[in-house]
Amino acid sequence: MEAKRKLRVLFIASVARAKDGMTGGLSTIAIRLFYSRMQDQFEHIALEPSIPPIFDSLPMRFFRSAQRFLRFLKQLPKTDIVLALTADGLSIVEKGAMCVLARLCNKGVAILPVSGYLEAQIKDWWWMRQWLRLVFRCTHFVFAQGENWRLLFIGVGAQPERTIILKNAVIMHEVRALEYGGSRRPCIFYAGWMIRLKGIFEMVDVMSQVLAEFPSAQLVIAGDGPDRKEFESSCEKAGIMSSVVMRGWLSDEEIRLQYMASDIFLLPSHAEGMPNTVLEAMSHGVPVVSTCVGSVPELIVHGESGFLADVGDAAAMAESIRTILRDPQLARRIGKAGWEAVRREHDVERIWPVCARALHEAAHATGRE
Repeated sequence: MEAKRKLRVLFIASVARAKDGMTGGLSTIAIRLFYSRMQDQFEHIALEPSIPPIFDSLPMRFFRSAQRFLRFLKQLPKTDIVLALTADGLSIVEKGAMCVLARLCNKGVAILPVSGYLEAQIKDWWWMRQWLRLVFRCTHFVFAQGENWRLLFIGVGAQPERTIILKNAVIMHEVRALEYGGSRRPCIFYAGWMIRLKGIFEMVDVMSQVLAEFPSAQLVIAGDGPDRKEFESSCEKAGIMSSVVMRGWLSDEEIRLQYMASDIFLLPSHAEGMPNTVLEAMSHGVPVVSTCVGSVPELIVHGESGFLADVGDAAAMAESIRTILRDPQLARRIGKAGWEAVRREHDVERIWPVCARALHEAAHATGRE
């Protein structure tokens, strides 16, 4: 008997890590789904096997977008289902158009918007609300990273019964026992883009307050970006540069080792979807101090599985860090509770079946299964 053909899923996302470690959150989500055991059920096709430059000029971005659209048109006839992972702004215009065209061609269609900045754009830009209403009507399923995003998308026009929470997936690690004291310097870790909207300048105030009580503490930063030099100048002016280590982008193995060497993960961001760095820190048992952005409050219970602060509240973030450093037993409890929360809700083996069921249903709706 001839084997049943696997459905072909076109991933509209980058599914390869950059050699220098500069991989954004959207690509990380796509990579974990693309290489999950979902491959046992589908034939995955990557529209973008490489990582496109982030800070291209506007003309170059339009040029690359046109190249992607041509590749999309070439792959579409061979595709059963289109799965689009999109950021905000021009990204959702481009990928939304692909979704609309795929639906017109009777393909199964699902979309996962992941940008933390999308909420403000929906609020401020009338054309974005109208565009998303059209795109959502043309998809079989809209995936949301958390309940807050699900409600936002329904408010724009997504069908409630077709709007599904698809949480970010992580690969779990063995939880470690945090060790404090002795000659080792307390390590506060940040990983991500060096841009103002990530709250990096609040980190200067946070570290200044932490160092007043824990003068041996150090802030280790993995990442880079256009505001790095201004950040370093701010550290120099505050007199804390000797306590800041700039490591640049790290490989998967290097960042894993850095998580294991860290006492606290700090995310002072102004806007997020569901930040992968927070999940990765928790998957290593590292206590997290984060702002109340995106779906983070759905993951962290303040004082139990991490600590939360309002955006811009450097004093609250500094006090949470000092609280953790003062009490090693509390740090271990927080780290273990965070690890358990991620294991329950974000283990990749729990996430990919949610996506797979929706894709099968989308294929069935178009008569492809």
